[in-house]
Amino acid sequence: MSDIAFSLLIPIVLGFFVGNYIDNKTMSEFPIWTVALTILGIITGMWSIYKQYIAKK
Repeated sequence: MSDIAFSLLIPIVLGFFVGNYIDNKTMSEFPIWTVALTILGIITGMWSIYKQYIAKK
């Protein structure tokens, strides 16, 4: 059961930190990369869970 949490959590956290890093390097006013990569991490995590548990049936 904990593998579901890690499958969802790791892409979100990774997307947040990479996006935050890019936003800090580009000194943008609005954290567009943080938002975009966090959303991409959420989608990736959900897709991973779908492929592991739902698509197997």
